[in-house]
Amino acid sequence: MKVHCKLSILILFVLGALSAVSLRAVAADPATPQINAEIARLQQSIKDKPIADKDAARVAAIAQDALNSAAAAASSGQVYLALEKLGQAQELLYGAQKMDDKAEVEKGGLNAFQSAWNKVNRRLTALDKDAHAREWKHSPLAVRASAEAAQGKAIPLLEGGQGFAVANGPTDGLLYVGEAEGLADFATFCTSLTITEKAAAQPLRSLLRELQVLQQKTNAAFQPPQSIDLHSRFIALNSQLKLAQELDATRFYAGALRLHGGHASLWHAA
Repeated sequence: MKVHCKLSILILFVLGALSAVSLRAVAADPATPQINAEIARLQQSIKDKPIADKDAARVAAIAQDALNSAAAAASSGQVYLALEKLGQAQELLYGAQKMDDKAEVEKGGLNAFQSAWNKVNRRLTALDKDAHAREWKHSPLAVRASAEAAQGKAIPLLEGGQGFAVANGPTDGLLYVGEAEGLADFATFCTSLTITEKAAAQPLRSLLRELQVLQQKTNAAFQPPQSIDLHSRFIALNSQLKLAQELDATRFYAGALRLHGGHASLWHAA
């Protein structure tokens, strides 16, 4: 029972890394109008082209909920929470819109999908290169972390979309292609933000050792009854650990930090 409780606390903490930062209010920050404008742009895109596909519409509804949460957070001065919800919304909405805009791929099959995929791949590869060369001297660590986490997830997601298209059918890859574009555009948006909070110098480094320790503890804990009772959380945790290690490997250290928490202290304290 103690291990079960301990692991529950660990998983919740890691999945909510930097939540304290995200919830902190920054009253009347110049970033708020920028975030509100981006929310309005995405909401207008939904109105301009309503989604007809039923599966895509369900994804878009989740994105709309995230947009509403982002708007509420922005109105209360919770800039980082608004930014987090905006990122979730942009990823899902782009995915839903790409799913809905499937006529050309349905007609042209895998060749049409591959042609569209190649175009997106060229763009996202260029954005990824720019992201790795970017200097973050004037941005808070939380903004950098959000951008790096999104950008680092985009290319693997795009590649996963190609795999789904080949294995299951061309249209099955569209959601992932759209989500990858949404993540990359969100990362780019983060670089445009003007936030009044002074960006303190943060010594960033590889967290590979810490992430490996957490992975080992997670693997060791994956046994009944917690492997059954907390199965979905184990899946989510392992997914986040994998992404964090991928971010770390590409030197997106702030993004990796966003997914990493003070797991060691919680593990021993629980």
